[in-house]
Amino acid sequence: MNIKEWNIWMQGYVVTGNSAKASKLGIGYGITFRDAVLEHIENRHKGYPIDDRGTHFSTWGCELFPNEDEAREAFG
Repeated sequence: MNIKEWNIWMQGYVVTGNSAKASKLGIGYGITFRDAVLEHIENRHKGYPIDDRGTHFSTWGCELFPNEDEAREAFG
């Protein structure tokens, strides 16, 4: 299997009077999206709180997705 470049998008949120639309966190590298998220956090966003639910990740309570459409579909 080959290492692939993956886009990493975070869904939007509305909480305690603050809100944001979906946003791109960056790019990660891995065989799977899961690998790419772990690589990205380790090398470019150290300290981000990551919740690994086995099938997907979230940070700050927002799910992470491999593309903008899925991130916006989940929440703006």
